[in-house]
Amino acid sequence: MQQEDQCSKLKKIANEISMDKFSSREDLSSRIEQEGLSKQHTADALAYLLEHNEGSDNQDGWKGLLERELDFLGEINQFYWQQSDPTAFPEDFYLRAINLLTTLWQCEWSSLEDIRPILQGLYFSGHHSAALESLMRLTPTIEQRATSTDALGYILEFGVPFPQSENKELWEVLQRESSLTPSELGFLVLQRPEYAMEILEAHDFHEIWSEVQGWASHEFLSSLVIQTTRIRAIRLSNEISGETLTPDDTYDKFEEILTLGKTLIPLWYREIISKVQGKVDPYTVVAEDLSDVPKRAIQLTLLKKGFQKRKKNKIRIHNLGGSQIGHSGFVIEYGASKVLFDFGLSVTSSQFPYWIPSLEFLDAVCISHAHLDHLGGLPFLYRENEGLDCNWYSCPPTDKLARLLFLDNRNLSRKRMKRLPVFSHPTLSHCIKRENISRTLEAFYPLNIKKPTEVAPDVFVTAIPAGHIPGSVAYLIEAGDARILYTGDFNTEPSPLFSEPVDLPVDADVTIFDGTYFTGEQFTQVKGRETLVEVVASSERTIIPAFSVGRTQDVIQILSEAGLDKEKDIVTSGMAGKVCKIINLEGRYRVQPAYNYDSFVEGSVFVGGSGMLQGGLSRELLDKTRNDSKTSVILCGYLAPRTLGSDLRNGLAKETYDQNVTYARLSAHTAPKMLNQFIDSLEGEQYIVHMGALSDFKSPQDVSSVERAAHQKGLKIFDTRSTISLKV
Repeated sequence: MQQEDQCSKLKKIANEISMDKFSSREDLSSRIEQEGLSKQHTADALAYLLEHNEGSDNQDGWKGLLERELDFLGEINQFYWQQSDPTAFPEDFYLRAINLLTTLWQCEWSSLEDIRPILQGLYFSGHHSAALESLMRLTPTIEQRATSTDALGYILEFGVPFPQSENKELWEVLQRESSLTPSELGFLVLQRPEYAMEILEAHDFHEIWSEVQGWASHEFLSSLVIQTTRIRAIRLSNEISGETLTPDDTYDKFEEILTLGKTLIPLWYREIISKVQGKVDPYTVVAEDLSDVPKRAIQLTLLKKGFQKRKKNKIRIHNLGGSQIGHSGFVIEYGASKVLFDFGLSVTSSQFPYWIPSLEFLDAVCISHAHLDHLGGLPFLYRENEGLDCNWYSCPPTDKLARLLFLDNRNLSRKRMKRLPVFSHPTLSHCIKRENISRTLEAFYPLNIKKPTEVAPDVFVTAIPAGHIPGSVAYLIEAGDARILYTGDFNTEPSPLFSEPVDLPVDADVTIFDGTYFTGEQFTQVKGRETLVEVVASSERTIIPAFSVGRTQDVIQILSEAGLDKEKDIVTSGMAGKVCKIINLEGRYRVQPAYNYDSFVEGSVFVGGSGMLQGGLSRELLDKTRNDSKTSVILCGYLAPRTLGSDLRNGLAKETYDQNVTYARLSAHTAPKMLNQFIDSLEGEQYIVHMGALSDFKSPQDVSSVERAAHQKGLKIFDTRSTISLKV
């Protein structure tokens, strides 16, 4: 009875609307409130009337009520969006809105522009099926869905899946739609990958690529490039078959295929090769040509080398992520050869280097050293089924250290995913799969120090000790008559871990070097070591948080050389202890896997992770001794802002921790004075990378000051996503 009474009142108001008794919507709202109808009552009654098809005899009146109700729904919609909680949208709220919109649409009182906000709300609140149903009802024909600007935008933007039976017909309509822009085509490729081949055949690949490469997934971009390569290969095959070409023209076409394709030419190139063979004479490859090629790489190198064009006049170097500390990666291209140097994973943001098509067609990967920010992304590159077939090169014990890092990163990433369900990085997921880690480690090929090795056709690399951590190397790359030096992370100062001085070449045509401390605060390694020894010698017990790879071993060696290993019980544990065993670290120290607070007695010196005190055994010992002023804590490495180590150093954690805290500056990077001396000795063009982590800069002015200092010294800044081109 109550609903009938509400409907009766609504009919009365609808008649008054048709008689133009209300000059504004505010008057209408007051009239509805006067009848004792709340917004919810109005909505319920309207839904009832619509369901029973009542009111069709008074369209003007009902249109006014429906528009008023639509305004009410819009207010709710806006409120929820302001609260940033789209999941709070009740589905019946949207279904009621769709019913109203359908009526307005059928009576030609509305447009797709009115529909779009409601469809967005439905989609973002998780009601995908309702969104699709509504779109189907409001645009009943495929032609309307495809050719109406707003409906097309909805399809492209949100990718609501249409029934499989309609896919082909929908695509045919979209193909006929002449107003599709490259941006819309890019969205269409992403949301409708089943049409990628047809879209790429009918439109310019580069226009579509420019729209999607900045944010599409690695997997999708890889697939897009491979499909495009296949299309271009087929076209070239037809051209070679149907034209009378000179040997040079034919070779140029064949070289284009080599440049596009994988090192081991895929099966779908065989037809092209058979057509080319009669027109192009391959160069003879003799045993001497392969003497410096690793045996595992000969099969992948031979075909390219046999058809390689002798005249090459350009080298391109792409920076995929090395301008700041975090996720290094550089690709060098020479002719059809492509070599990647480092492929890191940021330990703070889980970011990878930027993706470019060449990453799918690499001849080799060369790694400078075993830190995650330089090799953490390798398991993605070597993922099962679709990963690389080539080797990755470095110097021992980088492969053994890499195994430790991959497994440690796997454990930490899995814990993070459990704690944060929304953390679902598709690329990172490849890096924590055991089968991908195993496949990566199997692809390792050891290099001999200072011996040139041909890792790709006519591209030779020479590994030179870099003095950063055990196994770290710089690379001298020789391609054509060009010589390029990539330093990776390096340290020219004497170190307890390295008996030979670091001696990098200074006469390269191009040097790409690590500039971590280019304009940093002046310091010397000697002063840091003296502080370390003094504090340990005078302390009852000592905690030394240190990075597991490199820094822990450096500290133990410093204490041993000072004779403190005879006076103190020096202990390490966890991954740091495993690293000590891998590099056969000498000295009197103990690796104790089950070390805990009960073992931390007078005379104990614990060295190990985590270096920034964000976890690990160092953090556990720190918390257990927080009230003991006789315990010393020596911070000796890089401390990122907002970490506990940084707060301790800056005095922000004094109220919580009473220990004696000291900072002893040690670094595996070249200190400012020595770095500038190295720069001054360089010939050729000089490109600086790794100008500190972005978090180290307190303001844009700090960044500008570093850039000014670089330019004043004649250095070029090698920005991420930029390219160096060399004529050879």
